[in-house]
Amino acid sequence: MQWNTVELVSPQSQAAAKSRQNSPKGANGISLGRLTRVTVDERQRVAYHAVPGMDGDAAQMMGRFPVQVTIDGVFFGEKGADSLQGLRTLYLRGEPLDFHAEAVGEGYSGKVLITELQVFQRASGPDEFSYRCQLVEYTEPGSKSPNEQLAPVESSIQQEAEKSVNNSVEALTSRKI
Repeated sequence: MQWNTVELVSPQSQAAAKSRQNSPKGANGISLGRLTRVTVDERQRVAYHAVPGMDGDAAQMMGRFPVQVTIDGVFFGEKGADSLQGLRTLYLRGEPLDFHAEAVGEGYSGKVLITELQVFQRASGPDEFSYRCQLVEYTEPGSKSPNEQLAPVESSIQQEAEKSVNNSVEALTSRKI
């Protein structure tokens, strides 16, 4: 699959970006068009449980980790330093960005955080900046945590346990000896 373009856009600049015909650039967004490598890392969370007498462990799927995307690319020419500065500004803000990627025949969109930015410059290429940018899928705060999701179950178990204890106490105290 060949990646044509990747855009990172600050949510505050979306209205302004929609009013323009060209891709957003500068402090509010950037188009990464000269990509040399894109790596996507997807992993599942797995809990392993040792079971006595069983060969191996029982494995339980626990959801997935956030998707990580590593982008390698090059900025060069008269606007190379400005483009690099735009990417660095987005990185330093540390805020979620809208991520739009276009590959041959497919497009991807989502929210990401830039978690790492590396810049390389060769002495023989003063107007050429290679970079590696690590992006991590962003999930909005407020999503229920596992503890919040299990709260109704825990409440039900607590009520059943209290009822069982009360019935046992009542049975013991009502017995005539």
